This record gives sequence, C-alpha cells and structure tokens, in this order.
Amino acid sequence: MEIPEIGTLILRPVRNGAALDVVPEETEQGSLMLRAIQVHEFRTADFEAWVASPANSPGVVCFCHYEIPGDWIYLEVKGHSKNKNCVFVRPIVGKMEELLSKYQ
Repeated sequence: MEIPEIGTLILRPVRNGAALDVVPEETEQGSLMLRAIQVHEFRTADFEAWVASPANSPGVVCFCHYEIPGDWIYLEVKGHSKNKNCVFVRPIVGKMEELLSKYQ
C-alpha cells in the first residue's frame, strides 16, 4: 500500500465549497486516528492529492497526538511507523480560501 511521504499535506475534504467534518477516533493510548485516501471524487486540483477521511473508512491510518482544531485545513505528515503501514500527522490551521484553492 502506498503511503504519503513525510511533509505531505493531507487535505481536509471539501464538498460544495464547504469543509467537511472528519471525526477522528480516539485510541486507547489517547491519540486520534483517522485515515488518508487518494480519491478523485473530491476533484482536487492535484490529481494525486491525499484527502482525510473518517477512521472507519478504507485508507492509510493516520495518528495525531495533537488536538485537531475546528479550523484545520491540512494534516501534515511528520513521520512513518517502523513498518511503514501508518503515518503520524499534525494539524495545520488556515483560511478556507487556501483550502478551496486546492480543489477545482
């Protein structure tokens, strides 16, 4: 399975010009888990872009050790697990206009 490289920005999903909520799942260790997928239904400007998705969907597992604020627009990949089957991310906040510019 392909995983995002370190430094990759995983986009918050957008539909009809509005950011969608991606509810993470809290793990027993206290971190948050969600997933990243490469899907083309979101019509990203970069056809290979990664988009965040709920923990119960298919995709690459992402662990976040930070609180994810309501105004996040990206999750930045900060590291890979030793077996490279999941990634560690941190949220990045920003303006909605910046996020929308990543979509067609």
